[in-house]
Amino acid sequence: NVKIYTRPNWNEKHKAEAYPELPYRGDKRQDDPWHWNSGPHAINIACQTKHAGWFTKKTNLCFMIGFDLTQSDTCNNIYKNTEGYDNKVIDPKYWHYQLNQLFAHHSQITFVWIAPEDYVCPDAWHNNENFFKETVEQFNQFIKDFTYNHKLADQFQA
Repeated sequence: NVKIYTRPNWNEKHKAEAYPELPYRGDKRQDDPWHWNSGPHAINIACQTKHAGWFTKKTNLCFMIGFDLTQSDTCNNIYKNTEGYDNKVIDPKYWHYQLNQLFAHHSQITFVWIAPEDYVCPDAWHNNENFFKETVEQFNQFIKDFTYNHKLADQFQA
């Protein structure tokens, strides 16, 4: 049973679930859920729903895959030049801030950003003891080990 999420004021029109509220209140523009894009919202949904996807085991582990966080000055939107999207480069500073807020407010969850070795991580993220960056190769080894053992380490189980 897959759920599709959208903004609370759009959910009935699109017959989708309203995404959950943020785990904090802030007074900055980037704290307003309207100014969050799909990536930070997806992480917030994952943190609040704890999908039981590892052989029906709930986990306190959140892998961030596909978050390039703008590593170049070229267009950073895979939907560029499609209906509803232009090819404008988006400044990632809101994403950096919003994801950092989620790391801080979900301290019981271990966040692992899977990215190429040369990708640059926002400095503020390193201040969170529950945040790690791993390479694609390291992630592939984790998956192989998990597939072989069919077991998550205790610290990753909810």
